[in-house]
Amino acid sequence: MLILHKFLCDGSSAQAQAIALLLKRVKILFSKYIQMNPKQLEDSILEAVSDAIARVWTIEEKELIQNDSELQNQLYQWLNNSLSNTCWHPDNYKIIQNLSAPSNFSLSMSLLEDEETHLPF
Repeated sequence: MLILHKFLCDGSSAQAQAIALLLKRVKILFSKYIQMNPKQLEDSILEAVSDAIARVWTIEEKELIQNDSELQNQLYQWLNNSLSNTCWHPDNYKIIQNLSAPSNFSLSMSLLEDEETHLPF
């Protein structure tokens, strides 16, 4: 770990960013195999829409969103916040947009289809 820290501090900015991105992806990969509690899931959901990775939410994350109206409201507000530009994966954007539709949120097959979604930002 100390060697990695020294490399990050001594390496170029591009190297540091590449390693940070790699570490985030490794964390995401391992998180799929480790059961997370609701608070960890919520943090993971928010991280997915607040960093430049813009990854798709996992099934577990989508289920938490479906069952937590406070989290739904928080995500919808974040979606409408200009600071969130470029942080949303189109699939996640579509899910939150469907929250504002007249029908309730659902993980129906229509949300999981490979339909192209236009992001307004």
